[in-house]
Amino acid sequence: TIDLTTLTLGTTIRLLLLAGDLDVNAELAGASTNLGKGGPAAMTLSGPELNSFTGTTRVTQGVYRAAKNTAFGTTAGNVNVTYGATVELAGGITVPAESITLSGNGEGTTAAIPLRNVSGTNIWQGDVNLGSNRTGIDVEAGSKLTISGIVSNQGLNKFGGGTLEFAGSANNTFVQTSVLWDGTLELNKSATTNAIPALNDNAEFFVGSFSGTDDSVVLKLLGNDQIADGPFRLRVMPTGLFDVNEKNETLWGRIGGGNNHDALGLDVSAIGSGDVDLNGGTLRIGNTTAGNGRVTLRVLPGGDPDPATIRNGKFELFGGTALNRQFDVNDSAALEDLVISATVADGGAVGTLQKNGVGRLVLDPNAAGGNSYNAATLVTGGEVAIQHNNSLGSTTGNT
Repeated sequence: TIDLTTLTLGTTIRLLLLAGDLDVNAELAGASTNLGKGGPAAMTLSGPELNSFTGTTRVTQGVYRAAKNTAFGTTAGNVNVTYGATVELAGGITVPAESITLSGNGEGTTAAIPLRNVSGTNIWQGDVNLGSNRTGIDVEAGSKLTISGIVSNQGLNKFGGGTLEFAGSANNTFVQTSVLWDGTLELNKSATTNAIPALNDNAEFFVGSFSGTDDSVVLKLLGNDQIADGPFRLRVMPTGLFDVNEKNETLWGRIGGGNNHDALGLDVSAIGSGDVDLNGGTLRIGNTTAGNGRVTLRVLPGGDPDPATIRNGKFELFGGTALNRQFDVNDSAALEDLVISATVADGGAVGTLQKNGVGRLVLDPNAAGGNSYNAATLVTGGEVAIQHNNSLGSTTGNT
């Protein structure tokens, strides 16, 4: 333990902790000081004193635990976490607008997760650079981490049963396939600001996985229009739930160039089904390229799954009178494969609601007036089960 009022550092300080953890309860001061942490042991920075060193904090091994707001010095510096090292946030702190670069995806039992939220509700106000393909961020159950800066570069692996929130007023810009493995991701940027940006062409943003319990992994909207229009698909896995939460959102998928591309994928297996709960909100699905903007239900091997559902709100279709809005429904061992109890409505002109695949699509609107879309209904394969007088929309269309 270092328990002082002020510890003044030189230009470059590297602490190599081989055995035994170190608690630093002091102000770390120093103009242009670069602080390095190596060795397998942990170093904790805590106490009431404000650290005032101004250089880069570089964590190359072990754990650097931040238990006070200024654990990384002033905002003049930045933080770099190399593969195999970890920064931990603890105790309800707010780290000022300081950027951090993370390396390490956290996949596998020996791989380190570069950023962990271990306790409390913590806020990172600066930018977060995802330096590895699917960079790992872990938020422990019962805790919350809010990132209000720009999340950039590659992709994200979100671990842990706690809540990660993307907030702030600037677009996130990461571009690679990302996976929400556990817990909750809340999207709370300013309206029309991209919390999930336009990922690379044919990339995917996975909500949940094929291992766990039904609806245990949640992507939740706290603001309107949080997901960018772009060439990727949102894919809700058997443990996943997309909670629109009374908000409004639009999914496009690939825009222009190529066809037969999903905007929304729902996967079912023996453990559960990918679901969309609108909770009184509106989800718009569409595209202006023929064959794109599809909804696809995929069936993973094993068991007798419950159907995937889109429920509790308005489900709007758009794209143009010459285009079909396609639902590709594969066949599972269950009687019903995809159940849409939300109200299917026009979000703009659509030529046809087209059902493909050998599975069963159930149109069972909860609203008293039933579905209100004006497009024709085309069944090219499988079954469409109608469970309401107006399941097939208004009388303007035909079947």
